[in-house]
Amino acid sequence: MKNLLVIVFLLLLTAGNPERATARPLLDIDGNGEIKALSDGLIIIRHLFGFTGDALVQGAVDPDCTKCSADEISEHLDQIFAMESVEAPVLNTGDIVLFDAKDMNLGIAEAEIGKVGVFSMRVPTEFKGRSGRKFYLVNNPLSETVEIVGGVSTTNKLYFQSADCSGPVFIARDRADISELDGVLLAPPPYPLADYQYLLFKSRRRSAIVDYTTGIGGKKVPAGDCETIDSTIYATAAVAYVVSEELQNATYPVRLEQLP
Repeated sequence: MKNLLVIVFLLLLTAGNPERATARPLLDIDGNGEIKALSDGLIIIRHLFGFTGDALVQGAVDPDCTKCSADEISEHLDQIFAMESVEAPVLNTGDIVLFDAKDMNLGIAEAEIGKVGVFSMRVPTEFKGRSGRKFYLVNNPLSETVEIVGGVSTTNKLYFQSADCSGPVFIARDRADISELDGVLLAPPPYPLADYQYLLFKSRRRSAIVDYTTGIGGKKVPAGDCETIDSTIYATAAVAYVVSEELQNATYPVRLEQLP
């Protein structure tokens, strides 16, 4: 239900707004470059009511679609609804938490040493015995916005079995960091339940990172171009995480405080 509410909210927010639609490509169900309530939204509603095949897409797919068949669209919808919500941890007296400019409590966080305006939080997952993985909230003084970003390693790569970097996203076994793509946080499933296996990949691209060399806060670096490869990699399908609405709508600037 949480995922449904998030998706409906984003559809209302982006419908008819090309700039926001570009920023939320996961909701462009038929791949025509636009997000429309009576096409993309209608397909999502049909999917929620169990429609499949021609009944899912009939009369709702744009003529300029890049994902046109019921199979292509069903695969895309499965990716969206595989998302997991990041639950807020229980807070106690003395905890260091993040507040935004409107004094909204965003949850437990910590300042990244030597990185001004950068704060890390965790999603409750496990990998190699470690509890939780970091993602980052960054105060961007240039745009006066709060950005949510994933991994900070330039070596992070997301893998795709299709040659054009479309379809399900995979992460190699040796990558424990959270990645980001198209505004969605991605990570391997909780260890040891992850279903790793040797898979043939045709393409890959870097996830979005934060470049801390800029000094204040850092800047968001877009995902790298799709790189054509032909390699067998020990990997697993990524899990997509939906951060809370409070984090998505955090008001600039965010700051750390200790709970009384």
